[in-house]
Amino acid sequence: TITLAGQTFTSINQGAKGDTGATGATGTAGATGASGADFAFAGCLLKKASDQTALNATGGVLLSWDTETFDVGGWHESVTHPTRITVPSGIAYIQLFGNVSVSLHTANKYLHVVMQKNGADFIGQPAQLHISDITQSRANVQSAPIAVTAGDYFELEVQVETDTSITIDAAYTWFAVKALG
Repeated sequence: TITLAGQTFTSINQGAKGDTGATGATGTAGATGASGADFAFAGCLLKKASDQTALNATGGVLLSWDTETFDVGGWHESVTHPTRITVPSGIAYIQLFGNVSVSLHTANKYLHVVMQKNGADFIGQPAQLHISDITQSRANVQSAPIAVTAGDYFELEVQVETDTSITIDAAYTWFAVKALG
């Protein structure tokens, strides 16, 4: 007998344990996740070789990329489409990342950085509107994981409010993608 919170409980004697029953049927095998030799990284990291100066971005401008820090899987082609990260075949989901540093723009005016898919807005699209009280701004954007098909392309666009001669600082400006499956 035991008393808890003013209530008394009496234990009940149990009989002997019975025999173990038959084992049920084996279920179907589950999916195997990526690991070890089963997983191969795919993605790229792009940057600029030098500052892009005297840029008029008041109407928005797509940044071009002339240096591949790495490109595993053939995402970037720098001659015909230097602004694009293009999804290769065999990729179903990706995540994008970008960082832009702008100098020589007027203080207290906006810097807008946005990613586009196939030249348009998309679900999971990152965008940042940044107002700085100094003449240099940085914006970092990251997409949600998004479904893609081979040939989809992504670009990073920069727009400033009024300045017609800004500098994109190469040391802090980059665009990247990683495949998620």
